[in-house]
Amino acid sequence: MVQKKALSALASENPERATEINLKAAEGRLNRAKAKAEENDIEETENAIKEFEDLSKFGEEISEIAQGLGKDTTTVEQLVGKATSIHLEILAEVYEKVPEQAKPAIEKAMEVSVKGHQEAVKALKEKGTLDEVLEETPMPEKVPAEVKGRIEKKIEEEIEKEEVEVEEEEIEIEKPEIEKPEKPETPKP
Repeated sequence: MVQKKALSALASENPERATEINLKAAEGRLNRAKAKAEENDIEETENAIKEFEDLSKFGEEISEIAQGLGKDTTTVEQLVGKATSIHLEILAEVYEKVPEQAKPAIEKAMEVSVKGHQEAVKALKEKGTLDEVLEETPMPEKVPAEVKGRIEKKIEEEIEKEEVEVEEEEIEIEKPEIEKPEKPETPKP
C-alpha cells in the first residue's frame, strides 16, 4: 500500500521511473512465484501471482496518471511492452512447475500480461513509436498451444465486453433537459 502511494506520487513527477520500479517489483513477484512453485508451495505461488496481477494493473494506473498530467507516456508504454516478454517467460516456467490446480491462476496472470502488452502496442502504434517493441505478444514456446488459445480467446472476449460497455455508456449519456423559463403573468386591467 505504501509502495503504491509512493509510486503514484513519483508517477506525477517521473512516470518512466515509477514504471521501471513497478515493473521490477512485478518481476520480483514472478521470481518469488517461481521459487515457491519449485518448493511446491501452491498457496504462496498463487499469492505471488496475485500480487503480480495487482502490480500489472497498477502499471496501467501509472500511465493514466501521466496522461492526466499531460506527460508523454511513450517511454512508459515501451517499458511495459518490453517487460512483457520477460514476465511471460517467467510465467511459462512457473506454469510448467505448478500442479494442475494452480495452473488457472498462472493462465490468468498470463492474460493480464498479454493484455497489458496489447494496450501498450496499441498506444505506441497510435503515436507511431513502436520502435523495438514487438507488435505480436511474445508468448514463450513452453506455453502449450491449448493454453495460448484459451488466453487469446479470453482476451478477445474481454475486449468485446469492454467495447459493448463503452457503447452502452455512450447510449446512456442523456442530454439534459432545457428548462423553459416561466412566462410572468401580465396583470389584467
